[in-house]
Amino acid sequence: MGEILVSKFGGSSLADADQIRKVLEIVKSDPRRRFVVVSAPGKSERYSTKITDELIALKQNQSNQNAQAAHARVIRSRFADITRDLGSTFTLGDDLHFLGRPAECSEDMIKSRGEYLMGKLFAAVSGFTFVDPATFIKFDWNGNLDMSACKEARDRLLDLKEGCVIPGFYGAMPNGDIKTFSRGGSDLTGSIVAAIVGANLYENWTDVSGFYTADPRLVSNAKSIISMTYEEAGELAYQGASVLHPEATLPVEEACIAIQVRNTNRPDDVGTLIVPEDRLGDRDDCPVVGIAARQDFMAIRVKKALMNAEVGFIHRVTGVLARHKINIEHMPGGMRTIDCVVERGQVNGKAGQIIGEIGRDCGPVEVIIQPDLALICVVGQRMMNKPGLLARVSGAVAAAGVSVRMVDQGLEENDIVLGVKTEDCVKAMRAIHDEFFGP
Repeated sequence: MGEILVSKFGGSSLADADQIRKVLEIVKSDPRRRFVVVSAPGKSERYSTKITDELIALKQNQSNQNAQAAHARVIRSRFADITRDLGSTFTLGDDLHFLGRPAECSEDMIKSRGEYLMGKLFAAVSGFTFVDPATFIKFDWNGNLDMSACKEARDRLLDLKEGCVIPGFYGAMPNGDIKTFSRGGSDLTGSIVAAIVGANLYENWTDVSGFYTADPRLVSNAKSIISMTYEEAGELAYQGASVLHPEATLPVEEACIAIQVRNTNRPDDVGTLIVPEDRLGDRDDCPVVGIAARQDFMAIRVKKALMNAEVGFIHRVTGVLARHKINIEHMPGGMRTIDCVVERGQVNGKAGQIIGEIGRDCGPVEVIIQPDLALICVVGQRMMNKPGLLARVSGAVAAAGVSVRMVDQGLEENDIVLGVKTEDCVKAMRAIHDEFFGP
């Protein structure tokens, strides 16, 4: 069996006919690209909305006939435009019937149709075989990916010698109901397919030439990252570098399949290669690979004397947040205080109720809300073996006149997280970047 590349193309790469022609050229230029994973059409200069957003709005407005019809028209028109502009006579036909009856379809089914329809269209214009991921990407009854069940499709997929097109973003529950991944989940579909077929490389084609040392829209001197580890890529993606779905490294990491992030609009660019740590080598000159940031966080500070000696205290605090379905991002603390760092949107006007419940469940405590927090994450390889690294990070931020409100790092020290005021986020990012990568 020859080498196999699994190639996933994002929404910006499939936004209109011009972009799809670029994708077709890329796919046809290398016969190893036998498995193509497609996203729903995204935004372009011509189109101001993403098809997935239109589908979500269609479902949300299912009881409003006029609004429902408007979103349905946008979706029909978009696919009709693309098909016509490609010079194809293909028609989606019955595959569009769901647009007239969204109330009869589950939310996940509706959300998944952008990828499904693009898969059908791309298969028609490429000559590849269409394969519905609902037939082999399986979830268990708890909604967790069942990778062992997915791998049962290996032989069936490998038998498709002439290539196939697989919609991203969704699979199926044991009863056949459609279930989607979180947004950006087509990246994860590509990784799953690569692991199933034992690909030599998983290509993730997008609208940027890989990862950068920081967001170039915020840090003008950000540099491209040529290579990095699975862990570094996943951490940067989770912390705000929106190049790759944070979970997309997991299926291929287990199989030791490299990921290459490439740019559909600049296919000759090297991009970023994501590999196991033992294939990367050491970075003695700079242990930091990149910096990412997220905003819109808040800290819920709980103060109580000798709380460290009170068995179950932290459990009771976190139990209150769990009841309100609030995830805790970080929880630094000491003898008298713990800070629960959470997304502001998850609290969503419930701060007073949460304060009251913490007081009820944890005895006499003082609860303080710090509402304005941004998290900056410094990511690297084996940073625990580099003395003085935290001092360099905090020193750079201090020299920029920014006060650090929180610091969190694990024992492995693969990342260091700083909490700063949102208004200071970009200034702090630039200062840390200059410290490690030069002005």
